[in-house]
Amino acid sequence: MITTEVFQSGISQLVKLPKAFHFNTNIVGIRRQGNEVIITPLPKTHLEEAFYALTGLSDDFMAEGRQQLSIQTREDF
Repeated sequence: MITTEVFQSGISQLVKLPKAFHFNTNIVGIRRQGNEVIITPLPKTHLEEAFYALTGLSDDFMAEGRQQLSIQTREDF
């Protein structure tokens, strides 16, 4: 069993997770089961995935803009 430290922050406690236990998400679920506290990673939402994808773009991404297609004329219904 690996041990770690528990810190007090105001009325909350913080648990320092060793690198081997890091999560690949910013949101986790937490529940108590008997004497144990269980932390479960929650799946990222599509919006969260889109946000992280956009933050990975370079500063010069689309610096020249994009080609806008011309407006199509269509018959009314």
